[in-house]
Amino acid sequence: DSKSKKSIVKMAPVPCTTRGLSGFRVSKKPLTYLIDSPGIMVPRFLNEEAIFKLALIGSIRDNLISKEALLEYLVWVYCNKGKSSKFNYIYNFDKEIFCAQDIFFEVRDRYKLFNYESAFDFIIKDFRKGEFGPITLDEEEIRTM
Repeated sequence: DSKSKKSIVKMAPVPCTTRGLSGFRVSKKPLTYLIDSPGIMVPRFLNEEAIFKLALIGSIRDNLISKEALLEYLVWVYCNKGKSSKFNYIYNFDKEIFCAQDIFFEVRDRYKLFNYESAFDFIIKDFRKGEFGPITLDEEEIRTM
Protein backbone atom coordinates (compact mmCIF):
# COMPACT_ATOMS: atom_id res chain seq x y z
CA ASP A 1 0.00 0.00 0.00
CA SER A 2 1.69 3.23 -1.16
CA LYS A 3 -0.27 5.36 1.33
CA SER A 4 0.99 3.54 4.40
CA LYS A 5 3.81 5.08 6.40
CA LYS A 6 7.13 3.33 6.62
CA SER A 7 8.31 2.92 10.20
CA ILE A 8 11.90 2.77 11.27
CA VAL A 9 12.62 0.66 14.30
CA LYS A 10 15.60 1.43 16.51
CA MET A 11 17.70 -1.69 17.08
CA ALA A 12 20.82 -2.58 19.04
CA PRO A 13 22.62 -5.87 19.72
CA VAL A 14 22.20 -5.43 23.49
CA PRO A 15 19.13 -5.57 25.72
CA CYS A 16 17.62 -2.42 27.27
CA THR A 17 17.80 -0.24 24.17
CA THR A 18 14.06 0.42 24.09
CA ARG A 19 12.94 3.18 26.47
CA GLY A 20 9.17 2.96 26.06
CA LEU A 21 6.46 0.66 24.76
CA SER A 22 5.98 0.97 20.99
CA GLY A 23 4.54 -1.08 18.19
CA PHE A 24 3.44 -1.14 14.59
CA ARG A 25 1.43 -3.28 12.21
CA VAL A 26 3.52 -5.77 10.27
CA SER A 27 0.78 -7.33 8.14
CA LYS A 28 -2.89 -6.88 7.32
CA LYS A 29 -3.55 -10.53 6.45
CA PRO A 30 -3.17 -12.08 8.88
CA LEU A 31 -3.41 -9.03 11.13
CA THR A 32 -0.06 -8.97 12.90
CA TYR A 33 1.54 -6.38 15.16
CA LEU A 34 5.08 -6.17 16.48
CA ILE A 35 5.35 -4.71 19.95
CA ASP A 36 8.66 -3.60 21.41
CA SER A 37 9.00 -3.14 25.14
CA PRO A 38 11.87 -2.23 27.43
CA GLY A 39 13.40 -5.55 28.48
CA ILE A 40 11.34 -8.66 28.95
CA MET A 41 7.59 -7.97 29.15
CA VAL A 42 7.05 -10.39 32.04
CA PRO A 43 8.47 -8.46 35.01
CA ARG A 44 9.45 -11.52 37.02
CA PHE A 45 11.08 -14.84 36.33
CA LEU A 46 9.47 -18.07 37.36
CA ASN A 47 12.69 -19.90 38.16
CA GLU A 48 16.45 -19.54 38.22
CA GLU A 49 16.95 -21.69 35.13
CA ALA A 50 14.84 -19.27 33.06
CA ILE A 51 17.25 -16.49 34.04
CA PHE A 52 20.23 -18.59 32.89
CA LYS A 53 18.55 -19.35 29.56
CA LEU A 54 17.72 -15.70 28.92
CA ALA A 55 21.22 -14.60 29.89
CA LEU A 56 22.86 -17.20 27.63
CA ILE A 57 20.98 -16.02 24.56
CA GLY A 58 21.61 -12.36 25.44
CA SER A 59 18.03 -11.37 26.25
CA ILE A 60 18.96 -9.90 29.62
CA ARG A 61 22.05 -8.01 30.66
CA ASP A 62 25.12 -10.14 31.25
CA ASN A 63 25.83 -8.52 34.61
CA LEU A 64 22.71 -10.07 36.22
CA ILE A 65 24.45 -13.45 36.53
CA SER A 66 28.08 -14.18 37.30
CA LYS A 67 29.99 -15.25 34.21
CA GLU A 68 31.33 -18.28 36.05
CA ALA A 69 27.80 -19.47 36.80
CA LEU A 70 26.73 -18.80 33.22
CA LEU A 71 29.61 -20.89 31.83
CA GLU A 72 28.83 -23.65 34.36
CA TYR A 73 25.23 -23.70 33.13
CA LEU A 74 26.30 -23.75 29.48
CA VAL A 75 28.62 -26.72 30.06
CA TRP A 76 25.92 -28.46 32.11
CA VAL A 77 23.41 -28.09 29.24
CA TYR A 78 25.82 -29.57 26.70
CA CYS A 79 26.81 -32.43 29.02
CA ASN A 80 23.16 -33.30 29.77
CA LYS A 81 22.39 -33.41 26.05
CA GLY A 82 25.38 -35.63 25.30
CA LYS A 83 27.16 -32.85 23.40
CA SER A 84 30.03 -32.07 25.77
CA SER A 85 32.58 -32.87 23.06
CA LYS A 86 31.51 -29.66 21.22
CA PHE A 87 33.89 -27.62 23.38
CA ASN A 88 36.77 -29.97 22.60
CA TYR A 89 35.96 -29.86 18.88
CA ILE A 90 35.48 -26.08 18.58
CA TYR A 91 38.55 -25.12 20.60
CA ASN A 92 40.69 -28.07 19.47
CA PHE A 93 41.76 -29.10 22.96
CA ASP A 94 44.56 -31.65 23.27
CA LYS A 95 42.47 -33.72 25.71
CA GLU A 96 38.78 -34.25 26.49
CA ILE A 97 37.54 -31.58 28.91
CA PHE A 98 34.11 -31.64 30.53
CA CYS A 99 34.51 -29.14 33.39
CA ALA A 100 33.61 -25.44 32.98
CA GLN A 101 36.64 -24.30 34.95
CA ASP A 102 39.02 -26.38 32.80
CA ILE A 103 37.35 -25.12 29.60
CA PHE A 104 37.79 -21.55 30.87
CA PHE A 105 41.52 -22.04 31.57
CA GLU A 106 42.19 -23.84 28.28
CA VAL A 107 40.44 -21.15 26.21
CA ARG A 108 42.11 -18.38 28.21
CA ASP A 109 45.57 -19.83 27.69
CA ARG A 110 45.09 -20.94 24.07
CA TYR A 111 43.79 -17.56 22.90
CA LYS A 112 45.94 -15.53 25.33
CA LEU A 113 42.92 -13.93 26.98
CA PHE A 114 44.50 -12.97 30.26
CA ASN A 115 41.77 -10.52 31.16
CA TYR A 116 39.48 -12.57 33.38
CA GLU A 117 36.25 -11.20 31.87
CA SER A 118 37.34 -11.52 28.24
CA ALA A 119 37.87 -15.29 28.49
CA PHE A 120 34.28 -15.82 29.68
CA ASP A 121 32.97 -13.35 27.09
CA PHE A 122 34.86 -15.19 24.34
CA ILE A 123 33.15 -18.52 25.11
CA ILE A 124 29.68 -17.04 25.64
CA LYS A 125 30.01 -15.00 22.44
CA ASP A 126 30.90 -18.17 20.50
CA PHE A 127 27.75 -19.82 21.86
CA ARG A 128 25.61 -16.84 20.87
CA LYS A 129 27.11 -16.80 17.36
CA GLY A 130 26.14 -20.47 16.97
CA GLU A 131 29.70 -21.78 16.84
CA PHE A 132 28.70 -24.85 18.88
CA GLY A 133 25.96 -25.75 16.42
CA PRO A 134 22.20 -25.94 16.96
CA ILE A 135 20.90 -26.77 20.41
CA THR A 136 17.75 -26.10 22.39
CA LEU A 137 18.02 -24.91 25.96
CA ASP A 138 14.54 -26.21 26.73
CA GLU A 139 13.66 -29.75 27.62
CA GLU A 140 13.08 -31.76 24.49
CA GLU A 141 9.85 -33.67 24.30
CA ILE A 142 9.82 -37.07 22.68
CA ARG A 143 6.67 -37.41 20.61
CA THR A 144 5.35 -40.73 19.42
CA MET A 145 2.76 -41.06 16.73
